[in-house]
Amino acid sequence: MVRVKFRYIVAEIQYQCEEETRTPIKDVDILMSVKKAVAIAHGDYGVGCMLYSLRVSYFKPQMNIVMIRVGRRAHKLVLTAMIFVKKIGYNSAEYKTLHLGGTMRSCHKFLLKYYRNNLSFIAGLTNEERQKLQNLKLLGKKNGKKQ
Repeated sequence: MVRVKFRYIVAEIQYQCEEETRTPIKDVDILMSVKKAVAIAHGDYGVGCMLYSLRVSYFKPQMNIVMIRVGRRAHKLVLTAMIFVKKIGYNSAEYKTLHLGGTMRSCHKFLLKYYRNNLSFIAGLTNEERQKLQNLKLLGKKNGKKQ
């Protein structure tokens, strides 16, 4: 017996509307938007391929990050169809694919790096403050290893 293999798609939700007019997004809204996009792009074949395995594994509404699990056989269908998503729930939004991984662990590692790199941008730091933060990170390492 062969085990079922999955791919994990890490994507950022980019809103096209103001923050005041947004309605909260749930996991179901994300699933429905992806299913509709796959149905439009690939028809019944695409929906049949990905339906058994499509699931939202991780959703962080504060950071607009979502991790979608899909079967390895259908991950290309889902990736190509996510381009056609223009509405999630009642919000005008689209997906920006950040990472495609084979395990949740690799995706979580990517997210940690992504959060660290974008922390200064999110916090609103200036270029000088970002450079100081980068220098502090380098000082904390000794001979290529963390202290």
